[in-house]
Amino acid sequence: MYSAFKYYSKPKGEVVSKLEKALRHEKNILLAIVFGSFVEFNKYRDIDLAVYTLRKDLGYLAKLSAKLELELGIPVDVVPIDEAPVTLRYKILTKGTVILERAEGIFEALLSQTLDELYILEHS
Repeated sequence: MYSAFKYYSKPKGEVVSKLEKALRHEKNILLAIVFGSFVEFNKYRDIDLAVYTLRKDLGYLAKLSAKLELELGIPVDVVPIDEAPVTLRYKILTKGTVILERAEGIFEALLSQTLDELYILEHS
């Protein structure tokens, strides 16, 4: 069955600004990175958002996704970055855009851990 997708082309600067503002109120989120089609293309179907958060429960992440979608008017997929497969985590960290980092060094620590895991995978 054919299913049409809705594509958005809202100015990315405005979208990121609204997203940053909304995430500032989420004290459990220590790092937030946008990635995927929102970063790579002019038009996008949704916003992929990787988060490093103190709360990992599905209920919290689902509510966060719904809240952000209501605020932005664009679907938001929230991914807990530390639970993502190592190859996806690498893509997020190397091609994504950091929009929130509450504690200095979290990004670098995750990138270092990810590179170590990739090395082990490739050499085992």
